[in-house]
Amino acid sequence: MEISRQIYTYKELKEGLDLGRDDYGIAAMCSKPLRDAFSNNPYLSDFDFPFLYLGRCDGVAAGIAMWFPTKVKIGDTIVQSTGGSTLEVYKDYRKYEIGADIMMYPIMTKGFNFLLYAGISEDALKIYKKIKFTVFEYPRAMRVCNSRSILESKGISGIFLNLSTCLCNSVLKLWYAITKLFSSNYGMYVIKKLDEVPSWVDNMVLNDGHNYMEVHDQKWLQWNLTYNLHGENDDIQSFYGIYKNNQPEAFFMTKERYRGLAGGVLKNVVIGSIMEWAISPFSKLKEDDIYRMAVPTFNKKVDIIEYATDDLLIVKKMKKFGFIPHGFAHIVLKDLSKKYKDINDMSKWRIRFGYSDVFLT
Repeated sequence: MEISRQIYTYKELKEGLDLGRDDYGIAAMCSKPLRDAFSNNPYLSDFDFPFLYLGRCDGVAAGIAMWFPTKVKIGDTIVQSTGGSTLEVYKDYRKYEIGADIMMYPIMTKGFNFLLYAGISEDALKIYKKIKFTVFEYPRAMRVCNSRSILESKGISGIFLNLSTCLCNSVLKLWYAITKLFSSNYGMYVIKKLDEVPSWVDNMVLNDGHNYMEVHDQKWLQWNLTYNLHGENDDIQSFYGIYKNNQPEAFFMTKERYRGLAGGVLKNVVIGSIMEWAISPFSKLKEDDIYRMAVPTFNKKVDIIEYATDDLLIVKKMKKFGFIPHGFAHIVLKDLSKKYKDINDMSKWRIRFGYSDVFLT
C-alpha cells in the first residue's frame, strides 16, 4: 500500500480545490460551509499558509486535518498562532499512523510557531500528551431542559418514554422555577441580542488581567457569529450585550447545534452552549451571573444547556441551578518558539469554552 500526504494552501482554497478520490467521505469533510468560514477568517493574511492536509492510501483520501491562523496575547504582545480543525482518519487506516503524521506535520514544518487546539477527542488527546503538548483540562457542566434523549439512551421507548419524559420534565421545571425564586434579580440589566459585535468588547476581553489568551476580539467574535462549519438550518450563533443605565457591562455568546449522536449515547439532541463571555472591570456581575442570564435566551428546542469553566467554585455554585458536572473540555498547545517559561500554567490563561474552532463546530 502506498501512503502519501498532500498539502493544500489557502491560495489553492481561494482558487478552488480538487480533492481527488474520496471513497470514504474523508475529503468531503472539507465542506462548502467550512471553506467559506476559513476563507473569511479575519486573521488570514498569508495565502501560502497550509490549509488542508489529506493523507492518502493508494491515492484515496484516508485522513484529514485543517489549520487556520489565530492570535495569542502574551503580556502586552500579540503573536501569530495556529488553530486546528477536523482531524479524522478512516477507521480501516488508523493502524498506519496517518493520524500521528498529521499531528507531527505542523511541529516539523517551518512557519508554525504556536499551536493552539481545542475540542479534542479522547483518542487524539492521548497522542497529544505523548508528543508533549501542554493539556489544559477544565470541567463542563450541563443542565437538562428536555430529558427525552437521556431517557431514550437508557433503553426506554414507546409509551413509557413519553410518560417518563413528561414526568421528568415536570420535575425539572419545578426545580428551575424554585431556584429562580431565590436567585438574584437582574431587573436592573437590559440584555440585547445584537447582529453586529460592538467594538467595546475589545477592552473587556483584552484587558481582563490574564497574561495569556487566545485573542477573542471584535473581529474574531464577529467571525464566529457569522460563520459555522456545517451550515445547517438549525445551527445558531448569538451575541448578547448586557447593559445597565445604557452602558455596556458585559456580554456573552452562545451557539445551538443539533446532534444526531452526542457523547456516543444521546441521539437527536439539540445542545445549547455558552461559548464566550466577558465583564467590565467596573461591573458587579460575576461569571455565574452570566450563565444564569444566558439560560432564558436559548431556543425552546434546546434539550441541554452547557458551559465549561476553569473555576471550580463556579461549578459548585451552579449545581443548585441544575448544572451538573459532566466531563471536561480540553485545550492543547505547543509553543514551538520555546520563549515563554510559564506558558504551561493554566491559571495564567483566560480560559473559555470557545477556543480554536469549538465555536464554529
